[in-house]
Amino acid sequence: MCTGATTPRNLPIPGRSLEGIYFAMQFLEGWQKNQMGNLNKYIDAKGKDVVVIGGGTPGVTVSEHPSGCITSFEILTEPPPTRANDNPWPTWPRILRVDYGHEEVKIKHGQDPRLFEIMSEEFLDDGQGNVTGIRTCKVVGRRTRQAAGRCRKYQTEKIFKADLLSQRAIFGGPCDHEGRQAAREVDLDLMGYTSLPGPGGVVIPATMSPSKNGVRPVKMVEAVA
Repeated sequence: MCTGATTPRNLPIPGRSLEGIYFAMQFLEGWQKNQMGNLNKYIDAKGKDVVVIGGGTPGVTVSEHPSGCITSFEILTEPPPTRANDNPWPTWPRILRVDYGHEEVKIKHGQDPRLFEIMSEEFLDDGQGNVTGIRTCKVVGRRTRQAAGRCRKYQTEKIFKADLLSQRAIFGGPCDHEGRQAAREVDLDLMGYTSLPGPGGVVIPATMSPSKNGVRPVKMVEAVA
């Protein structure tokens, strides 16, 4: 039973309802359909100052799109280029990775678009409901995404100009909770994931619940194996 995780988790800070702020998948879906010949309206970043909040594959993909200027925020501390002493093999290497979108921005604009230890605090507007920028502050001490609440926040306010903001927040869980529950007669937990009585298994015989449909980051190949 594979559904993926398509419900984005919102960033509930002041100004979120302003025009010009989108989830990364909203931006990418329209652009991709346009590239395939669907000429419906899509979100055009050409010539605009774009801010991408968060990393990951969607954030990287947004970064490679044509724009006037692009900046990408990461709340985490910048990782080292090689493994640190407290990050030995076989643990996952917490190292700085340069992805395809970062490379393309660096070639075009001369620098990596990522800024680390940045927390978004407020979206700013022009008085007519359109986003014009974002107010941020610096945070330090957060090395992993599991270290929420362990970072220190500094009163180092900085405002970034932005005509378009792409919010690449993590996904909150699978979509269509009620439909999935009714179709398969499975129980869901508070986060909308399939409630599992054991590792990957559900109450229906011979049924497995891999990846984001069940135990969050479990890979499908691991469930099949």
